[in-house]
Amino acid sequence: MKKILLIPGLLLSSVWVGGGQTPQMDVTELEAVVVTETSLLDSGSPIVDQETGKIYAGKKITRATFEDRPQPSSANVRALFSRTPGVFVSEMGDPSIINITIRGIGEPHESQDILAFQDGIPIQSTLFGYPTLYYAPPSEYIQEIEVIKGGSSLIYGPQPAGVVNFITRDPVEGRPLQYDQTTLFGSHGMVSTYQQVSGTSGDAGYLASFYHRQADGFRDVNADYSLFNGNLKFFWDLTEQTRIELEYTAYEEESGEPGRLTFAQWQAAPNQVLAGNVNDRLFISKHFGAATLTHDFSDETRIISKTFGHYQQRLTRRNNGAATRTDVDDRLFSAIGNDTRLIHEYELYEGEVLSTFTGGWTTYYSLDPNRRNRVGAVTLDTTGLPPFQHQDRETFYQAFFAENVFEYGGLRLIPSARVDLVNMHVRNNAVANVGVTGSEFHIEPLLGIALEYDLPYESTAYFSFAQGYQPLQYDQILRRGAAAPNPDSRPGETNTFELGVRGTPASWINFDVGGFHVDYKNFVDVNEDGNDNVLILNAGDLEIFGIELAMEMSLSGMIDEYFDTSLLDTIGDLGFFTTAEFLTTEFVAGPFVGNEASYAPGYSVRFGPTYQHESGVKVELTASYVDDSFWNTSNAASFTPTSTNVGTNLIESYAVWDLAIEVPIYRDTVRLIFGINNLFDEQYYARVRADGIQTTDRRNYYGGFSTTF
Repeated sequence: MKKILLIPGLLLSSVWVGGGQTPQMDVTELEAVVVTETSLLDSGSPIVDQETGKIYAGKKITRATFEDRPQPSSANVRALFSRTPGVFVSEMGDPSIINITIRGIGEPHESQDILAFQDGIPIQSTLFGYPTLYYAPPSEYIQEIEVIKGGSSLIYGPQPAGVVNFITRDPVEGRPLQYDQTTLFGSHGMVSTYQQVSGTSGDAGYLASFYHRQADGFRDVNADYSLFNGNLKFFWDLTEQTRIELEYTAYEEESGEPGRLTFAQWQAAPNQVLAGNVNDRLFISKHFGAATLTHDFSDETRIISKTFGHYQQRLTRRNNGAATRTDVDDRLFSAIGNDTRLIHEYELYEGEVLSTFTGGWTTYYSLDPNRRNRVGAVTLDTTGLPPFQHQDRETFYQAFFAENVFEYGGLRLIPSARVDLVNMHVRNNAVANVGVTGSEFHIEPLLGIALEYDLPYESTAYFSFAQGYQPLQYDQILRRGAAAPNPDSRPGETNTFELGVRGTPASWINFDVGGFHVDYKNFVDVNEDGNDNVLILNAGDLEIFGIELAMEMSLSGMIDEYFDTSLLDTIGDLGFFTTAEFLTTEFVAGPFVGNEASYAPGYSVRFGPTYQHESGVKVELTASYVDDSFWNTSNAASFTPTSTNVGTNLIESYAVWDLAIEVPIYRDTVRLIFGINNLFDEQYYARVRADGIQTTDRRNYYGGFSTTF
């Protein structure tokens, strides 16, 4: 098969044959391929990924790896996304909730405008309806974070903001057994350990890992957490044409919920915990996996079929600030689905136009019962309580999609189409308005077009247009206990435009710079009040304009090239990186005309020096500068007239620096790891809800060691 997943470059091995002699070069002649260099940025993104059956040409893609960086702590989500422009991390103390938004689109806690995957498996609570993200793999298990914007709706799904895909480690090649472990200790009693065994033998490979992290937390009380995560992977090449892959993940976590503060309380004592929150707890149990079949019908045609399943329980016990009431909220999510893609390569006009077609379908079903129990007293129980609200929720989803790359010389044209069918049902089952149902059936055709053109100096210009939409939340269809479904609910619809240039004009630099525009009709803002009730506002039409920049450069490499020095060989690779996004947002229709979107800072800039030595020493200093932003679409100090006045309408601007160091002490076998988060002790917050500010940690430390045998 002609490999369109392109190799990063030609790897040659040199062997010294004796002191003072010229090194001899072993060169292996490979099958002819088109070579595109791959970096941490968009530059060099493959045209088609043969392993997943997805077309990447013309799309806005960022890939962030940790191989050439010091090992970050999984407790610092900010560090995980430091190389992904456009991703805003709304930080909070709870380790299980990953609050991110892309390009200022949507409320990050609810994740309603993004899709999140692990190796192409959905990891949100449910694909639609209640997509809150309560899990991310530990950094030690992550091989690469893939962020796709713009035309992503036609690769994975319809969400307007884009896709985050955590690509995890594969079984180690070339040996039957390898053991890896990383142990870290940190501030506030933090202890984490990652253990992995992996290997390949003949036509099969395996990987098994275990991760545990616990800490007391930085708040005064009830900020502790403990989580366990296990992963299994297995592949078997049945024949040269057929491979079977199995993957399974288990996750269990319990944490305190110390609650939020008004602005005045945060200023006075940001680590305090109010009396009503000292017994609030969160429990997460999550299991998901997939079986993937890959088969080559010929050198030109391949099919990839992934069948996946998912189970999650999200249980909370909250007094909600009331001295004489406890709510126990028990939400179950179970799902099964299949994603099947066919890839076919062919030629047109006697080989002058090279083409690749990919098409297929996604099928998904989820059942999500939601039960809330309430007692008129403070209790630590989580079972046997009287029912207060109960709903059955389910989603049937079917999508059909097709894309094609037409390549002529340095020009690539990529038309795409997708049709989504979403069928959602909600039913009240307890106490109030039993038997009341609500449903939504929606057919959404989506079209896209992308262009790429190769420029001089190893650069590429790209343009894309893609339609997207945001399916309804369950609470938009029928609120718990409501007497009737909401008659005015409508999905949001988007048109996204991208234009940019990316490339590697010299061996010491790569870059990606571009602009985008998102026209979002019927934007739906989702938040929560202090009683864990979802608040939904039909906010109107939103216009977003932005510029994104990503750049990496080797200062040592630049000096070596221009002054004929050898700094890379002598002192090592001293480099610099920056990722930046500049946004302007405005509601142009609806009840909030003239307002800005929430969680959409005017600028978000991350930059810093990096250092690597051939001995394995790695150092990275990262600065995160974030402009202020509103935390709700009303741009006021309270989300609705009935919610608590937080005391501020802003998430104030902040600047946070993180230092990470990795030093080998015995060959490639033992490494020391050390880091300081929030190096200059900034007091800030990045998360506000209708019931208050979620405070963040001040300066904190971690350190430990990693071994490989």
